[in-house]
Amino acid sequence: MDTTPYASRLRYLDAKDIDNSVVNFSGLNVRGADGSKLGDVDGFVVDSGSGRVLYTVVDSGGWFRSRRLLLPIGHATVDREAGALDVDVSRDALKSYPEFDEKRFTAFSDEDFRAYDT
Repeated sequence: MDTTPYASRLRYLDAKDIDNSVVNFSGLNVRGADGSKLGDVDGFVVDSGSGRVLYTVVDSGGWFRSRRLLLPIGHATVDREAGALDVDVSRDALKSYPEFDEKRFTAFSDEDFRAYDT
């Protein structure tokens, strides 16, 4: 049972903790609009009240520094045959998305998330 104190209704769900009987999301490739690899699925941000997934957390990888980014779920579809999450975002556009810091995330209030969504 997760005992992490959150300031909002939103929770981070690590992809490793999701039942993988249909799709194994842990490390699933994330492909951009042009088919290039943008990173891997790290997890999801979920509304604890409704269970609705709002964001995909993408680990953009990298040799020396890995960035975890929040991508609104509406930009993604699962390609089960290819084992990938396809997004309608380019690599350049993804660079402008906010970085996901799990420690700071727990302190975000519902108001902070409304501001982000805007």
